Amino acid sequence: MQKSTSMFGKITILCLLILGTVRISASHENAIRVIHGTDVKEDEFPYVIVLIRKNAFFVSRLCTGSMLTQYWGLSAGHCKETFTPEYSIYVWYGNFSLSPFYTENYIPVVEWNLHPSYRVLNFKNHPDLIVDNDVSLFRIEPELRLASYARLSALDRDSLLGHSVIYIGGGTTKTVGGANEKFQRPLKRGEGSITSCDFEIRLKSKHVACIKPKCDLRFQFPWYGDSGGPLIHDEQIVGVCCFVVNASDFFQGAFVPISPYVDWISYVINSKKIEKLKR
Repeated sequence: MQKSTSMFGKITILCLLILGTVRISASHENAIRVIHGTDVKEDEFPYVIVLIRKNAFFVSRLCTGSMLTQYWGLSAGHCKETFTPEYSIYVWYGNFSLSPFYTENYIPVVEWNLHPSYRVLNFKNHPDLIVDNDVSLFRIEPELRLASYARLSALDRDSLLGHSVIYIGGGTTKTVGGANEKFQRPLKRGEGSITSCDFEIRLKSKHVACIKPKCDLRFQFPWYGDSGGPLIHDEQIVGVCCFVVNASDFFQGAFVPISPYVDWISYVINSKKIEKLKR
């Protein structure tokens, strides 16, 4: 785990969420998914999945993702850092209120591709971390047939300024501040609008879209394990959850806009299809 300090306070890189933790009340520290979010119905966003890690002794929620096809899903790049030989990574889909090992709603991740320009830098003498191109694609086998898959939007970040959005998070079962939510529970949903990012956020990443919560939901924001979850506008994905910082009187979520990566995503998925046909 790496740490860095700025005027926003401590920025902590976790395998579960790149996260700003400043002036957080005890209730926030003890929560480990979308803060003050609402439960998502089982069939509301069928393409949103939870990435879980498992070995012979341990299983936990890890990150959130979105299935683009029956084989390919989208998540945050920093989630891949936990893809190690000690654990197997699975896609959990469908009913999140029952164990996937009871419903058998889980499929192994067999390949994980970081964007070639992905980076998280935290220099010892640098006042802040830098995170760029925090997106990844994972592949599962066998295939997963769903009622619908995620659709990606080609709208650029500036075109979306002021528009209403929602985001979905799966949370984690990591113990944080004494909290340890049960493994089986619904996805959570948050709401807000796309706004200009503060200067300090732009120092961390020049290429993120920032979310301002609704006035009556000022303390609603993504949290641990929501990394990689979709940012949705007009029923299409416009971003991927990256990090959150304390922006004075509210917490501002930062999401990677998806439009610059549509070509890369298409290339990776189609290249694999061609490779498969050649076998």
